[in-house]
Amino acid sequence: MGERVRAERVTKPRTPLRCSHRELNRAVLARQHLIDRLPAGTKVTDAIAAIGPLQAQYSPSPFLAVLARVDGFTSDELRAARVPSKR
Repeated sequence: MGERVRAERVTKPRTPLRCSHRELNRAVLARQHLIDRLPAGTKVTDAIAAIGPLQAQYSPSPFLAVLARVDGFTSDELRAARVPSKR
């Protein structure tokens, strides 16, 4: 049978991105929508999809997490959007 020839991969060494602790901190806060809040009228499900899952053992925590990120948020919106647990 024919011999397989492996193509050599030529890659340039990557230059690591460098940022200060402050720049990294600001990037994380921006990604979590803690610098610029989401506009009023943003659906709770869209807000959670943008920031990632919310998990809490203390019941006010998810409400406060969304309140900090969405203008005009009410706790009733989160209660209405809550998915029942599968126990």
